[in-house]
Amino acid sequence: MNQEKSTQELLFQVIKQRLPSNLSFVHDISDLLGISYDSAYRRIRGEKELSMEEIKTKRFQEVIDRFGFKKTLFVIDQPRPALEKSSRNIRDVKMVRSEGVNVYDLLRCDHVVFLEPSVHKIEGALIS
Repeated sequence: MNQEKSTQELLFQVIKQRLPSNLSFVHDISDLLGISYDSAYRRIRGEKELSMEEIKTKRFQEVIDRFGFKKTLFVIDQPRPALEKSSRNIRDVKMVRSEGVNVYDLLRCDHVVFLEPSVHKIEGALIS
């Protein structure tokens, strides 16, 4: 039985691929999120959901830098105060809700990151 990978599993897979082989994946995730090694293992194994609310401004900036994002638009599905607060002081990062996405913002940014539920909301709006 072939199950589709979750967004969390895919995210960790991409991070692991981009991480230099001389660095510890678990230690890096632990440092990035500011959590214990055990907590990092639970998230990597999928036992605990990775919450965007865990990321503070400093950690959010590290994620942006690590992926090499410049002029990035994040599309979220609902109000996420901690995530919005974490990102608002970061230069060239904009956070919008799925109902507020517009062509200008999409064309102005080099990278667009959709949270999975926001994709479903946009698809629903385009279909109806």
